[in-house]
Amino acid sequence: MGQNILVIDDDAQLREYAAELLKIDGHTVNQLGDALDIVQHVRNEKVDLVLIDYHLPGVDGLMALRQLRSKHMTLPVIVMTADISPQVILQFFRAGADDFISKPFDEAYLSLIVNRTIDRVSISLKDA
Repeated sequence: MGQNILVIDDDAQLREYAAELLKIDGHTVNQLGDALDIVQHVRNEKVDLVLIDYHLPGVDGLMALRQLRSKHMTLPVIVMTADISPQVILQFFRAGADDFISKPFDEAYLSLIVNRTIDRVSISLKDA
């Protein structure tokens, strides 16, 4: 069953590409070009998973993730970025990211990571 996925990236072409790939997998996709109102958006819309870029105007992906977690929003968050330094990856995982995708990504890898994250969350909800 498809999930409601929010894709946040300031690169409109990449955001559209990711959205189309996710739609092919049966997901419903909403898109944002920035994360300025991410907490409000997640509160007002049904969002099952967030796919977010690190480098965004205004509020970057790391700060957005921290905002979500500070409001006890536990929905899965997958970070996508070309900045794959160990320090960046570690910061995201410490802040509560569920997974990480380096850019550029191919369609099979995006599908694998998103579906694996959804399956992992689904299993942990069943065990709760």
